[in-house]
Formats: sequence, structure tokens, C-alpha cells
Amino acid sequence: MNNCTGVSLDGAIVSTSSNGDLYTFTIAYTVNSCMILNGAKLQGGLTAGVIFDESTGTSPMASGVNTTGKVDKPNYVINWQLGDLTNGYNQAYYVTFSKQLKDAGVHTITGDWSVEGKDAEGNTVRVGFNELSYTVN
Repeated sequence: MNNCTGVSLDGAIVSTSSNGDLYTFTIAYTVNSCMILNGAKLQGGLTAGVIFDESTGTSPMASGVNTTGKVDKPNYVINWQLGDLTNGYNQAYYVTFSKQLKDAGVHTITGDWSVEGKDAEGNTVRVGFNELSYTVN
């Protein structure tokens, strides 16, 4: 039996498909809490130039989706207001988007993600997950 402590955030590519050089990705971000975390929020970004449909691109539906960057190559920042987490909380949040990847090699497809909230004593707890990449052969 493993001891569970704190809060963790894991990200993984759960599916990929392609039509020529247009790749569609589904990414799962899983929040696991072994503590009380009040006012928790999951937030992160996608790289510039993705094709993202807010109505179908996240599950469960995101609390907010914002764009930054250039009009023709926006960056998306997505967040979920998770509320108060209890010990034993474990939930995956999915993001689906498409991106054109023209060249072979490693491509960064997401930015950094984090889950943040306040512990029982009111201290800020923040756990991050670094960007994800995909290799085109």
C-alpha cells in the first residue's frame, strides 16, 4: 500500500490522430488530492496556433477559456474552478485540440499547467506540470 500525501497533477496524451499534417490530440490532466485543498483551480495553456472549439474541447466543461497572443495564432489558457477538494479526490480533465505539425521532430503542444488552492491552515499549495511534447516521425 502506497502512502498518499499532498496534491499531485499528471498530464498525458491519451489519443492522437492525424489527417495529413493536422494532428488532433486529447490530453488528460489528472488531479489527485490526499489533503483538503480549498478553492482549488486547475489551469494551463495550449501552444500558439492550435484549433480549439470551446464547446467541445474540454471535459468536464472548463470554467473559463481565454486567448492571448496573435489573432491568427492564439494561445489558449483553460481553467476549471474545482472548488474544495477532500482527501481521496481523483479526477481527470480532458482537453481536445488540433494543431498543424509540418516538420518531423519534437513539437511542444501544451504550455505549463498547475493546480492551486489553500490548505486547511490557509497556506497556498501549488503543484505544476511541465509542457507536453509530441514527436512527428
